[in-house]
Amino acid sequence: MQTKVESAVHKAILDIIIKGHKQAFLWMDEWYGMTIDDVRNFEQKLHEETNHKVLEGLEIPESPNPQT
Repeated sequence: MQTKVESAVHKAILDIIIKGHKQAFLWMDEWYGMTIDDVRNFEQKLHEETNHKVLEGLEIPESPNPQT
């Protein structure tokens, strides 16, 4: 049982790593030739965009009004 779980986790991690490497290769035109400062600014911009998208997707339920 333990080896099956470990194998599944290992495969999931490997799939994530491979997907990340594929995306980095496919997006090479966007980052190739950037300085380290350009890369950091690009990372910050993407970080902010991702946070914005995540926060947009969250629905904050209103607390119910107590009836008196």
